[in-house]
Amino acid sequence: MEYKNLTTMKDKEKFIKMLNYGLNYEYTDFFTYRKESAMMQKKIVSGEKLADEFIRFSNMELRHADILSNKIVELGFEPIWQMENIFYNDSLRETLLRHIEKENLAYKFYTELQKINTDLTFEIVIKGIQQDEKEHLNRLTNLFKKIGN
Repeated sequence: MEYKNLTTMKDKEKFIKMLNYGLNYEYTDFFTYRKESAMMQKKIVSGEKLADEFIRFSNMELRHADILSNKIVELGFEPIWQMENIFYNDSLRETLLRHIEKENLAYKFYTELQKINTDLTFEIVIKGIQQDEKEHLNRLTNLFKKIGN
């Protein structure tokens, strides 16, 4: 993997810092979606379908976290994971709004990461993650529209 444009340690440290930020973000979403999946199943009539969707999102977020973690190790650094406090809401509407916001932020994060990434192979990987985040955003937005504003 060639990181020739990350010529200074400051550039490399910024890239690693961003990877660790993404790692934390993705792991937090993994646990959030997983926990909310169980909540949806219990509290919503016919919530199994939504719960399954949240489990699918959760698994994708875990895969994203693993990709970022592996890239950090590949570059000779240690992944740093600091669990964020996770706040749950019993309101489906509020839960969906929060996830729409977070998926939008995740998409923007990967856009910023692309700007300093210099590895063409990793660029393809990042674009794939962005597509996943966009899919989550579209699916959550559609679910939100179905329940009404």
